[in-house]
Amino acid sequence: MIQRRKSGAKANRLSRHESARLVSITDSLISRVAAVDHLLGRDALTLVVGWRYSERVLANRRLSTYLRRHHSKVHSRLTKLIVSIRRDRAGGHILVRR
Repeated sequence: MIQRRKSGAKANRLSRHESARLVSITDSLISRVAAVDHLLGRDALTLVVGWRYSERVLANRRLSTYLRRHHSKVHSRLTKLIVSIRRDRAGGHILVRR
């Protein structure tokens, strides 16, 4: 876990170890995304990223409430989409690991 230092003029800087770890994690993510893109194609990768993002948006109570109040159709469609994808995934139609 990356933690920021709490005191001094350089309080917002990462240590060398933290910076190296962040670079390593980023490189790993980039290679995993490339592998998924190669195996499943761009459309599947876009679907998974959009699905996960939508889940996070709706899991955020403030964002979900805002969408429900001001953009109820969008909220409803996202909710239905997530339910549909979860149902397909449970039936083995979508191959995504958690």
